[in-house]
Amino acid sequence: LSIEPDVASGTVGITGEAKSYPAALTYVAWLSHEKTLRDVRLAKHEVRLGDPRRPVSFTVSAHWRDGP
Repeated sequence: LSIEPDVASGTVGITGEAKSYPAALTYVAWLSHEKTLRDVRLAKHEVRLGDPRRPVSFTVSAHWRDGP
């Protein structure tokens, strides 16, 4: 849903929504294998109980790598 880079600290916050908690974890695992990111972590998550599909809103934090 959003990408929020912080140039001063070299970090990025990624906010998203997934169909389930396992799907959110799969996305975090996929990001952790990206060569441009390091220290990828699921910062927070919340199951949206008011929605009958029960999607999971989540935020991922990471640092980006400098250079190759």
